[in-house]
Amino acid sequence: MDHLVDIAPGAYTVTVTSAGFCSTIASITVPFALSDQDKNGNDVHIDVYPNPVKDALSINLPLDLNSCKLSFYDVLGRQVCTKNLVPGYNKLELENMVPGIYTYHIWDVGKVLGSGKLVKM
Repeated sequence: MDHLVDIAPGAYTVTVTSAGFCSTIASITVPFALSDQDKNGNDVHIDVYPNPVKDALSINLPLDLNSCKLSFYDVLGRQVCTKNLVPGYNKLELENMVPGIYTYHIWDVGKVLGSGKLVKM
C-alpha cells in the first residue's frame, strides 16, 4: 500500500482502480492542523478544514478546552465576524461570508491558540 506524506491541506478527489479495471472515486479532505500550548503548557491540536471553503467550515477542538472564539479578519485587518466554539467538533456555516482571503485566530481565555489563513470561495 502506498502512503501519502507531506500532502498539503485541502480537498482531493481520489480514484482507485483494481487490477480488473473496476474503479471507484472518493473525496477526501486533509485538515489544516494547528498546534500550540494551553495555559498549563500542554500541547493543543486543532483541525480546521476544508481550506478553501465554500459553505461550511469544520473545526475540531480538544475536549479539555473551555469554550473558545474564532475571529475572522479581512485583508485590511478589520474583524469581520466572531463565532463561538465548543470543545469537540464545530461546524460553522459560512455561506453568507463574502468570498476572499481571511486570517483567523482561535482564542481561549484571552490567549490565541492558533491562527491561519482561510480562502472563502
